[in-house]
Amino acid sequence: MNQMTEMQQIAQKGIDQIHCAMEQIDWLRSTMHIVRERLQGEKDFQHLAKLLGLAIYNTDDWHNLLDCERESLENRLKVAEEMQQ
Repeated sequence: MNQMTEMQQIAQKGIDQIHCAMEQIDWLRSTMHIVRERLQGEKDFQHLAKLLGLAIYNTDDWHNLLDCERESLENRLKVAEEMQQ
């Protein structure tokens, strides 16, 4: 039981780190949205605005990947806890 508690703590810390990474990606994505919106109206910076669109797409993809991984870890942890009982 003590070993499971240690494993639960390790898993929860991993899940918490995923949450932190997702939040930082949200901040980055918000910043890029603001910059892209400001650049879209500027003729000389339209290509840069499109490049920011690609970066936003990539951050969305990473956010989704991390969210799926978080969900998988939470489900695996729940199953492991149920097996210990």
